[in-house]
Amino acid sequence: MDHHVFDSGRCCLVVWEHWLATADDTSLRAFFDGPLRNYFLGQYAVAQGLGWPFGERSHGPKGIAEAYADRLGCDPEVRAVKLFLKGLVKIHGRETMPVYWRCPCDGGRNIGQCCAERLERLRQDVPLAEIETMLERLTVAARPPVVAATRRKGR
Repeated sequence: MDHHVFDSGRCCLVVWEHWLATADDTSLRAFFDGPLRNYFLGQYAVAQGLGWPFGERSHGPKGIAEAYADRLGCDPEVRAVKLFLKGLVKIHGRETMPVYWRCPCDGGRNIGQCCAERLERLRQDVPLAEIETMLERLTVAARPPVVAATRRKGR
């Protein structure tokens, strides 16, 4: 049974950037009163056989993408979120919305015919540094693990 603890012993509390971006209060106290408290309440509920009482996300890159998709209002698949974030990075610094560019939601239409309002709102509300951090974290998390080559005896 998944108790939101990784094999390494690390706890799966929250997608950090999502919490920072959506919490009204991001102080240490708020973290203790929010995600950390909920984590331990969830552990207690599971131990009592009640199941996890809070919304759950997948683990790893898929869970990160789900959290970012909630923030951005896009498809929660890893590839789609990465594409959307890359599009946001490109349009963020522009003075005007490039309405004739292909929409980063991958719907096949131009921005002006698709997600222009949402992208404009995100461009105003989400700092470029946050978008770049989300893209970097998702990119790193989605990389396949590197397997060390083993040396054969006698070499």
